Amino acid sequence: MEIIFEQVKDKNKIPALLDLCRAAGRASNGSSWNDEYPNSEILSRDIDEGQLFEIYADGECAGIICMGEEEEELVGLPWQHPAHHASEFSRFCLAADKQGKGLARPVLEAAFSHARARGYDAAHILVTTCHEQALALYKKIGFVCLGEAHLWDEDFYFCEYAL
Repeated sequence: MEIIFEQVKDKNKIPALLDLCRAAGRASNGSSWNDEYPNSEILSRDIDEGQLFEIYADGECAGIICMGEEEEELVGLPWQHPAHHASEFSRFCLAADKQGKGLARPVLEAAFSHARARGYDAAHILVTTCHEQALALYKKIGFVCLGEAHLWDEDFYFCEYAL
């Protein structure tokens, strides 16, 4: 399976990407995504920072992921491996019709390669404590859950993957 990340540069794509995110959130047990998160301001900022990517699997749009520098709130968390340069993976979702088909692992493995090629030595991700499905996936892939944090009025597990 060929996985490609295409950097989103066109802000006119935001409404379609938000529709994808919201449908993915509704299809995923435990997701806290709703009409307020993610929103157009967040995706617009991700685009401005060059960190938002569409995920293509075998030529079809399969989802989105934001990969890049960590948000300021994450820098102070007690990460296990003091990474010299960690990439934050956020706003990762697979389209509703792509979920449960074994796509998440190859997408994340491709994301790890993408991050390594850009000089990152760890991947950090937050998972809402109510999203058991995502947490189980990340643990199965090899992320280590390091603790909990209360950010943006929600409870999260913070997880790390050493690249």
